Amino acid sequence: MVKIDDFVDIIDQIPVIPKSEFPLRDQLGILLVVGSRIGLFDAVDATRQLISTDKIKEVKYGYGCHCDVDDGEQPMDDCVIDTGNIHDCIFAGKDIRKEQCKYWKIIKNK
Repeated sequence: MVKIDDFVDIIDQIPVIPKSEFPLRDQLGILLVVGSRIGLFDAVDATRQLISTDKIKEVKYGYGCHCDVDDGEQPMDDCVIDTGNIHDCIFAGKDIRKEQCKYWKIIKNK
């Protein structure tokens, strides 16, 4: 379980990036992706409820499971959590979202 103090270390590892020139819709979409990636699911869900969905551009990256992927292979773009087969993976659990798994990452060059 991550403690609130652990986020200080996480935030310190994020490079400072100059102000974005992206439209607000894009920025909100990116913010939701980052929030999901670091486990702030309640905040992400609340943001979606508070802000009209037409004001958020959902960021669509190809994500997939990188567990047991050899060089040159493409990751699977689904997860055992989606199919209900959590017993097929030692990293899946009943109360976890796939976004919490260290092997659920962006598929590059897709």
